[in-house]
Amino acid sequence: MLEVVVLGGGFCGAAVAKHLDKVKGLKVVLIDDEDFFEYTPGLVDM
Repeated sequence: MLEVVVLGGGFCGAAVAKHLDKVKGLKVVLIDDEDFFEYTPGLVDM
């Protein structure tokens, strides 16, 4: 099994990890210094 490590869980990192997670036979590990994802464009609507 091939393993891919994605560093950074921002917009691009999360999108890449989600896309790669759909590939069969591929293990995806997402590493980020936060344990949450903050959608900052959504803060304007608050």
